[in-house]
Amino acid sequence: MSGPKTYGMTFGNNLAMTLFGLFLLGCAYGVWTVNAPKTSSGSDWAMLLAIEAFFVALGVPMIGYRMEFSVDPERRIVSRSRSFFGLGVGGRTWSFGDFSAVLLSVHEGNRGARSARLLLELRAGGDPVLVNVYMMPGGLPEAAVVDAQSLAQTMGLPLAGPS
Repeated sequence: MSGPKTYGMTFGNNLAMTLFGLFLLGCAYGVWTVNAPKTSSGSDWAMLLAIEAFFVALGVPMIGYRMEFSVDPERRIVSRSRSFFGLGVGGRTWSFGDFSAVLLSVHEGNRGARSARLLLELRAGGDPVLVNVYMMPGGLPEAAVVDAQSLAQTMGLPLAGPS
């Protein structure tokens, strides 16, 4: 048997999110350095602080929040862990028997944006467990299909959805 397999964020995704978060914090710094010396009234300060809060509230989680989804075939468990700057902020563990199928679905978003979602369907019903999301500039990404097939094979579950 092989060791645990991890799904979700790749190095490239982590790097892109970190760089985007740094860009947002840079925007906050730029807005502050340009506008703080010119503010004079209370409403100016309120608007400036609201804009700063917006950039910081988006930038910090982009840099620090990460989710990892792993499947351990030897122990027959599936776990999802979340961390914020390396500190665990929650997680959940399921057994292979808790799931009935691997789902690959296409989600239509705003303004024509589409994404493929890799999900695990729970036997007891309820919302499926999200494993990963793949952006779809065109057709179904090959990585989504490969990961769905691999997950279905590893867990011994049927694969449902587009192929």
